[in-house]
Amino acid sequence: MPREQLALLLILCPVLTAGCGNGEKLHANGKAIRVHKDTVARANENRLLKDAQFAGTMKAGNIQVLYQAGLQNQADCIANLTYKSFSRILKLTGFRTSTANRTMYLLRSDSMLLDVSQIVWTPDNVLGLILLAQTDDDSCESIISHNSVFPFGFVHEIIEGSLFFRKEGTALEPDYKRKEFVFFNRKILNYTRWFREGFSTYCAYLAHEAITSDSRFDKNQVSHAMLLNGFCLHPFSALTKIGKDLFTWHLFSSFPQENLLSPNLPNPQKTTSDYYDGSFGLFMLIRDKFGADSIHRIIQGIDTLKYADGPALINLTNKILNTDIEQLVEDFHFPQTGLYMEPLSFYSLVKPELKDLSVSEGLYVMVVEPGSPAEKAGIRKGDVIYRLNDKDIKANLDFEFAIYQLMNYQSVTVNILRDEEEVAIELKLGN
Repeated sequence: MPREQLALLLILCPVLTAGCGNGEKLHANGKAIRVHKDTVARANENRLLKDAQFAGTMKAGNIQVLYQAGLQNQADCIANLTYKSFSRILKLTGFRTSTANRTMYLLRSDSMLLDVSQIVWTPDNVLGLILLAQTDDDSCESIISHNSVFPFGFVHEIIEGSLFFRKEGTALEPDYKRKEFVFFNRKILNYTRWFREGFSTYCAYLAHEAITSDSRFDKNQVSHAMLLNGFCLHPFSALTKIGKDLFTWHLFSSFPQENLLSPNLPNPQKTTSDYYDGSFGLFMLIRDKFGADSIHRIIQGIDTLKYADGPALINLTNKILNTDIEQLVEDFHFPQTGLYMEPLSFYSLVKPELKDLSVSEGLYVMVVEPGSPAEKAGIRKGDVIYRLNDKDIKANLDFEFAIYQLMNYQSVTVNILRDEEEVAIELKLGN
């Protein structure tokens, strides 16, 4: 692999290293919340906490952050932002997580070459989180922007696990294998994945909104794209691509992986990322068309179900929204521009010459599909898109949201930086 491609791979695919261990043994209970194996830190694989010395603990509600010397203010910031995030989720969705306390570990690190923030099991079998603070760049904003598991992965896993293991109310039925004979495991498919993945990511986005809107958080200190690191970035285009197949997505579904070098490059096949992104897109579509309170009512309605499998969730959603949710997805068509882009702040790390541009944030065009609306409009590979109509564009999610809000227009104005010159291009939306 060429050196430039390897560097970009390291930037775009953060490593969630597994492992954890300290004086108090961290372990996982087989009956506890099920999370992805590559994000769970296991006791015999990691040493980040083994010899860690903590100076104190900062608390905000049910959030506690153990911090190393010199990180008290940062720990206070993170504790308060995390508490505000879960409070916002409760207020807007009515959903209560299955455990009351959250523990986070804030450690210093001299090197942040790779993102090694980790979800861990705390001694009482509750999901916790390790966050690393770079020695020479340890502001609260920098810590959050360089630890992509927070808030997305952390909130997502807690919400998803809580849907399965609810202390009060009806739990969602998971997909699982049941041993029926000595050499035969039967797959039990309940088809709830569209709901749990979509709702969990929606809650993670609410957490992101809570953090970036808080006056204690200065989002101007860090790249906007870094703050969105870890999020599903193509919710509406993915929802169009997946369609009704979203409702038959299950734990054992096998799809080709996205391009590992860049998940934003074109792939005609449906990938795992498309399903993750599409499930988030559905909940954003519901919020836009039926109001945020509709999601609150759906969550409340789950407790009226005796058996919360996929068909029951579809029927419940149809009743509350007074619509056919499967038909809504089938009829949804998001304009396809034919553009595949990466955040400039990421791509400039492997192309240093891009750091001297007159715009510091935008989307670097990597591919323009032949015959696409983008090619017909005159957009080229290497252009930097930084505004769409009057909306600033700094990450792919910004671009998707902007197109969604303007998708009924015949065309939009795209502001581009090309060869140090600013160009305005009319892009027709291919509806």
